[in-house]
Amino acid sequence: MSRAALAYDKLNPNVVSDLAIDLKALGSGGLLLDRSKLHHNASLSGPTWTQQANGLWTADFDGTDDWGSIPQHSEFIFAGNMFIEMVVKGVLEGNGVFFNNGTVSGSHANAFFYESANPYWQTRTNVLSFSTAWVNNTWYHVILTRLSGVKYVYRNAVLNDSSAYATQIECPSDIWLFRNAAAGTFYFAGSMALLAIGTSGLSQQDATNRYLKAKRRMPWIT
Repeated sequence: MSRAALAYDKLNPNVVSDLAIDLKALGSGGLLLDRSKLHHNASLSGPTWTQQANGLWTADFDGTDDWGSIPQHSEFIFAGNMFIEMVVKGVLEGNGVFFNNGTVSGSHANAFFYESANPYWQTRTNVLSFSTAWVNNTWYHVILTRLSGVKYVYRNAVLNDSSAYATQIECPSDIWLFRNAAAGTFYFAGSMALLAIGTSGLSQQDATNRYLKAKRRMPWIT
């Protein structure tokens, strides 16, 4: 069945040129379309779709066997500035991952974990954490970014952590959504309304602007 769009679909019809991926619209057959027109579409296996009160759709992963994947590409290797933007929620506490590159430990780690309600962003051995616990079944707007050699994590436009980090950030294998293979394959229960990846570093003001735009379109974000 084809759904019209994920929640973020009509937020910014003029997709910025620096996006490597911009997952906002769903085609038929479980395909999440890349609106950056660079054709990094995500294949989905199993998630169901929930129509929100304003008519928009979000993808729900059951934690048993639902997941998504985006084929590896050189555009997901970042020597300098970059960002990952998501609108997500976790359903259950415990080990889980919203986003990872299939190899979430060692020299190529790049993953956004949800662990015991205290998520963190790991690149290689560098880890940034969120300053306060997350609440289950609550939608959050998240930005993971590097700007001028410093990594930052924002939740709902609030800076939670930062660290100098000059090493290349990469995804040398397929990007996995809601599935982790670090210590045996396991899946994660939660939902997603947006995933965007780009080659710009985002400032505090950029993070605030993106959060406010997302919240106007998706009022269920806290």
